[in-house]
Amino acid sequence: MADIINIADLLAQRIQALTPADLAELLRRQDDGDIIGVDEAAAELGVHPNSLRRAAVAWGVPHRRMGTEWRFSRKRLREWVRSGKTTPQ
Repeated sequence: MADIINIADLLAQRIQALTPADLAELLRRQDDGDIIGVDEAAAELGVHPNSLRRAAVAWGVPHRRMGTEWRFSRKRLREWVRSGKTTPQ
């Protein structure tokens, strides 16, 4: 459990460190190609893919699992970032 909280703290720090320009750029990106894998989602959030996987369930980061594949919607990630839900649920 401590690992999840440490990862969650790291994710919160990275999200809170986004400058207004970074956030604006993230929100401006077009929705074509909306569904992305864990590597691209993690890159957009500035965290390691393993950190995103571990925190996704604990933090309610919107995602879907298809077998062993993790999928994220850019649009839903943006909404999640804007919502400020940066604490474990």
